[in-house]
Amino acid sequence: MPEAVFVIGEQYYNEAFRHKKEGLDTEAKENFRKAIEVWERIITDLPPSPITPKAYNFMAVCYVRLGKYEAAIKYYQQVLDIWPDYQHACYTQFQIGRCYERLKNAGALTKSEADLLIRTAYEAVVKNHPDCSLVKIAQNWLDYNKKPVEGGLR
Repeated sequence: MPEAVFVIGEQYYNEAFRHKKEGLDTEAKENFRKAIEVWERIITDLPPSPITPKAYNFMAVCYVRLGKYEAAIKYYQQVLDIWPDYQHACYTQFQIGRCYERLKNAGALTKSEADLLIRTAYEAVVKNHPDCSLVKIAQNWLDYNKKPVEGGLR
């Protein structure tokens, strides 16, 4: 049953990207919201299954597309907390850092608040997923944004 419900959400998700590609932003957002509603049912109404973390992860992607980064972080973090061995855990951890970058760029977080959260997310990518293709991007951010040394000099 979770698989069948997931497929319904996936249809809305794919339709959202089709609309986005065609420049139909209102329709795209509506389909992202519909996908979230469907996948929320997997989480709230059905027993846990191997599809459950996938539903959380895809809901987070939809929230990113809707510009709701705090909600996306919440769902990405739940995947990592409940299913630390989830097959896409590296991507999930990396996306938390990206969401914090977007919140910083939007002025929703101060630079110092955001940089600490981004650093934590990207350090987890590097430490916990050394074979992941996203490690290089995370490490580049960490290298470029080194912690200042006492006295303000690097």
